[in-house]
Amino acid sequence: MQLFVGMTESVETKLGFVAERAKRDKSAIFDRVMHLINEESLKASFQQLRKDGAVGIDGLSWEEYDKNLEANIKGLMLRIRKMSYRPQPVRRVYIPKDNGEQRPIGIPSIEDKMVQKAMSRIMEAIYEQYFHEESYGFRIGRGCHQALKKVNDLMKEKPINHVIEVDIKGFFNNMEHEKLMEWLRIRITDGCFLRYVTRFLKSGYMEAEAFKSTEKGTPQGGNISPMLANVFLHYVLDNWFDKEIKPRLKGQGHMVRYCDDLVILVQNKEEAEMIHRELKVRLEANGLEANAEKTQAIPIVLTKIAIFKGKQIRKIIHNNEWWFSVIDVVQALTETERPRKYWSDLKKKLIQEGYVQLSEKIGQLKLRAMGRNTYYDDLK
Repeated sequence: MQLFVGMTESVETKLGFVAERAKRDKSAIFDRVMHLINEESLKASFQQLRKDGAVGIDGLSWEEYDKNLEANIKGLMLRIRKMSYRPQPVRRVYIPKDNGEQRPIGIPSIEDKMVQKAMSRIMEAIYEQYFHEESYGFRIGRGCHQALKKVNDLMKEKPINHVIEVDIKGFFNNMEHEKLMEWLRIRITDGCFLRYVTRFLKSGYMEAEAFKSTEKGTPQGGNISPMLANVFLHYVLDNWFDKEIKPRLKGQGHMVRYCDDLVILVQNKEEAEMIHRELKVRLEANGLEANAEKTQAIPIVLTKIAIFKGKQIRKIIHNNEWWFSVIDVVQALTETERPRKYWSDLKKKLIQEGYVQLSEKIGQLKLRAMGRNTYYDDLK
């Protein structure tokens, strides 16, 4: 395993042993992991936090906590051992979305950030050995661009005729605590560790100086939330698709997931419709809901129209309308140092190839592709 900034070899070595055991024994159960949280791992977690990060309800900044770091960590560790440490509610703030609406985000206190990061590292060592290859969200060495490339490669190499776009309504706010703990107990049975997970889930948030309890969902803005989300969806979707859906398919079927964003690529119409139906049932059985307007099975036809700057650019025929594969263009954009020239050259190339109708859509394509590319860069 790679050494992280601020993390000494002894902590990394212990996590390496955990990862090796999980990799070697796919049915391994970890009943003693809380000892991996110690002064050393907490200090390493502190060093990995952003120095300019926003403060939680405790009002403590990174610099202020650092002034008496050794004593602060000793005190925190003593409370953890005595089980008297209790996460504080997160401070809820709102940021504007592109559509004019407000997105709520949570800002944990600095000690909660440290403990969450240390706990996440333990879960990462265990679950990275079980997560599926086609899961890309919030994992070491993986990201949005790799997920896009995987979708791109599958659509190039496999006879894919239908794409199921899946939008889970308010996933992070609606994840059921009991279901999550049920999934966690499959691999981790350390009572103290699980108790602290539950405390984080129930820690609530402060909004306009009023406390709000959290009966479902993950800690907003917390370091632990992406890992808990991946564990939840590993069992709810990844395992389900691999063990219950794939064996029943006569044609091709692939699911590519970036946390709660996913697409399912299918060859046959009947099987795409079956997956679409059963996916909704699966989500509802686990306390989630598919957004009916945004979750749909789309029939597509992909046709190669040009090789541009070493990349295959394809047209998509959907509902008798020509369009571009935005994935092709986003992939090319990530590899060019001159995006403006890319657009003008692409338009000229399409006109030369006789695709005047498609060349006229460059403006719309640019908005979609650049927006998507920026979004993925921000998440990396």
